[in-house]
Amino acid sequence: MIKSNLKTDLKYFGTFSREAMRVLKFMIAKWPKKKLFASDELGQVISAKDRGLGGVLGTFSKRSGQPLIIKAGTITTGWQGQKFNRPRQVWVLNPQLKAAEIKKIKEALDQILLE
Repeated sequence: MIKSNLKTDLKYFGTFSREAMRVLKFMIAKWPKKKLFASDELGQVISAKDRGLGGVLGTFSKRSGQPLIIKAGTITTGWQGQKFNRPRQVWVLNPQLKAAEIKKIKEALDQILLE
């Protein structure tokens, strides 16, 4: 069995902003049925309409160890076929995370009051 270096304790999650943890909790709740999340959809979770999420979600990639959320790229056409004036960012949970690790993250986030 390969041991993971993923940190899932409350002390580790306490270093993230509340907005970032709310987005992570939303993404984990929708996983595995939904794996891609557009920036405008995640912006609605934290009530940040028309605001770039690069700063909020970039905190995950700047941490040492395995990043939890990564940018998958950009899209110019929406899920229903609508065209966008500007490309929108698309975010995913790190595909290297295993189901057991995601479950541990979910359990840790359930202990934190984020609403």
